[in-house]
Amino acid sequence: MNMDNYFELFDLPQTLAIDSAALKRTFFIKSREYHPDFYTQASETEQVKALTMTSLYNTAFEVLSNPQSALAHLLAIHSVEVSGNNQALQQAFLFEMMDLNEAIEEASTAEQKAAVAQQVDGFEAELLDTASDLFSSEDLSGISDIDLNRLKEVYLKRQYLKRLRQAL
Repeated sequence: MNMDNYFELFDLPQTLAIDSAALKRTFFIKSREYHPDFYTQASETEQVKALTMTSLYNTAFEVLSNPQSALAHLLAIHSVEVSGNNQALQQAFLFEMMDLNEAIEEASTAEQKAAVAQQVDGFEAELLDTASDLFSSEDLSGISDIDLNRLKEVYLKRQYLKRLRQAL
């Protein structure tokens, strides 16, 4: 079992269409196996292992439960670096983000802010449509470099949109 691959840790295929009910069910089964309460009389080594595994399962569940974190994890599994990579984005996109940022700064009423939020939502919906085939795929373990780059671009753009939403 590869501890660095949370999909494998939970016996799930590498997918962004994660079945949240199956994830939760597997999480409870696996975390119960190493729950520290069952190791109170065990050796110190076993207690440390139980705590380590519990922590690992909690982290894996948290990552896979969040679509953006799951995407980042999938990219990391395939050795795609996303941090500090904003220069990889197209200039047209960056100009659109500057325009949205200005609109946020100029929005003073709730209605204006709601209109900008709607623009951001529309932008994200269009963005997700560009890779809908990948987001609905049942197994991305053999994903091509071209598709990994598509997902990387979606990830980076969604990070921009997340910051815009926070500014609202």
